Amino acid sequence: MLLMLWGVVLSCVNYIITPITKYLVNLTSQITDSEISIIKEIRDLKQELSQISMMDEFAAYAKTERKINKLTEKLELYKVARKTSSDKASFAIKITLNSLLGMVSLMSVWSFWEEPVITLPTQWVWPLGWFLSSPGVKIAGGISLPIWMMLCRSCLRMLPELPKMIVASPVYSQLPLD
Repeated sequence: MLLMLWGVVLSCVNYIITPITKYLVNLTSQITDSEISIIKEIRDLKQELSQISMMDEFAAYAKTERKINKLTEKLELYKVARKTSSDKASFAIKITLNSLLGMVSLMSVWSFWEEPVITLPTQWVWPLGWFLSSPGVKIAGGISLPIWMMLCRSCLRMLPELPKMIVASPVYSQLPLD
């Protein structure tokens, strides 16, 4: 029973790696104080720009507009740098978590090589009994850990599609108007 739950847990962990990675990256790559000060300065300059008449004070208007453009370009550079570093961190975290999951799965399969997750009557698994017990389970009707994990992952992959399969959406088609 515990081996069955362990197989389900290992299968589920595969699907929560991406949200964990996003959470960790969001914790580490936040807006810096210099970006915040640039944003405030741009906001102040835009407010100042709205108070300057373009027709009457064109030089002051153009100068303020150039300052805004310069600060906006600087802010974009900060955003690109933050995005690049967060992409690198995301890649590294995903590789690390997937490697850990792979090693834990491999060690679990290695440790429980000949132990069945569940033993079913041989009549229930008759045509596929040898496949369900591979690799290593010698008990008739036994289901091995790799096959159990494969079945769990297949079920988890189908889970988001289940409501669409149960509740059929109406199909509308337009008849030709000949």
